[in-house]
Amino acid sequence: MAVVALIAAAGIFWSCQKEEVLNNPENGLMLKGAKNKMEVTAELVVSPNTTVCLNTPVTITAKAWNDENIVSGGKIQIEELIDGNWVQVVNYIDLPHFAEYSFTPEEVGSRVFRAHYVGGSDFTNSDDEKTLTFEECGCQFEGNLLSGEAISCDNTREAVYTFSSQMGVNSFKIQGGLTNFTGENAIVYVNNKLVVFDETSDDDWAQGTTDDGYVVAQRTPGNSSNRNIRVEGSLEECSDIIIRIIWNSTNSGGVITGEWSVSGEDIGDVSVVPGLACTQ
Repeated sequence: MAVVALIAAAGIFWSCQKEEVLNNPENGLMLKGAKNKMEVTAELVVSPNTTVCLNTPVTITAKAWNDENIVSGGKIQIEELIDGNWVQVVNYIDLPHFAEYSFTPEEVGSRVFRAHYVGGSDFTNSDDEKTLTFEECGCQFEGNLLSGEAISCDNTREAVYTFSSQMGVNSFKIQGGLTNFTGENAIVYVNNKLVVFDETSDDDWAQGTTDDGYVVAQRTPGNSSNRNIRVEGSLEECSDIIIRIIWNSTNSGGVITGEWSVSGEDIGDVSVVPGLACTQ
């Protein structure tokens, strides 16, 4: 009887041991009913680079890949390492959409970010970590420079002028003309902000003042088909002003602006920008 009991116990032990081996994933065997997860690789893309100059816009994008394909399931987020802990910067985004975060560094130093992907029941989890370094690179401008570019030369015309200064300018006046102008006012943006012309200057120009303190004015002299534009203000050290102008015209092609120039006590000799024409 004792022998029978011993054999039965041995059978139970073997049965339990066999079940444990078959059902233990650490032994390389899958549980009954479980399925293989698809392998996924998270990727943190940094633009323009992981090392950038101060005041350079940075964009971080988190993606998840399976081989060469964007994963269509699971969730991804961007996290930053702060005091030893991963903190959400962008909350979970459902794939296949990307998680994106943009900022502009203003202090020398570094920050650590990662793309954190959670695959759920179908995909493996994955992380991609990168360290971003911010450096003082000096000024990208040399002296004072006025430049212009024609963007559109058909019946709706567009031109962009940029005035940059390495050392800064206490006071400047940029002035020039638009050719074959029609309509009441040209549309003017200064540093991507629309100028509202809700004033009249002492010399009878339509005038508007931006939040940054730039004074912008325009007029049509006499019976001319041209339009005069002027912008007055100041520039801090190593900075620039970008003036974007859009206006309607009675024809297309050819030179779309007159000469543009900048003047001021501490500006020095800055080249005049000749009339602009589209290259295509």
